[in-house]
Amino acid sequence: MRSGQPDNWNEREKATLENITLPDGAEFFSTPGHGFLRVDTSKLYASVSGYDYSDGPNHVLLEEDCSLTMWLAETGLIPMERYIVNMMTSIERLPGNITIRNRLAELKAENPGAVIVPPGPRLAINGKVYFNDTFIIAK
Repeated sequence: MRSGQPDNWNEREKATLENITLPDGAEFFSTPGHGFLRVDTSKLYASVSGYDYSDGPNHVLLEEDCSLTMWLAETGLIPMERYIVNMMTSIERLPGNITIRNRLAELKAENPGAVIVPPGPRLAINGKVYFNDTFIIAK
């Protein structure tokens, strides 16, 4: 996740996504070069990638090409398509919520060599998305 704001963020306009009603805590913005979903991570879960931005302590900006698409599928607002599954398995993402991200770093330090899965949506082998509400530590 990048700090700061995207290029042309000062020229943003609030926009809508066709046939999608976003939940409270999510707003879509369009800039001259790109679109971003602004998610309030104190209200909604969001995973972030290296393409996304931090927008203050409780907000992230998910870029429209990958992260927004994955978020929409994880929240059930669009169908989970094969290309989305491919993105989910190939793009590394971390929790957007700073508290969860900090706890993940602590658990990794306390449990070297362990696989630690943070809370959030997880893509199962059957192609369905399940929400895990706690950390899972596998040693």
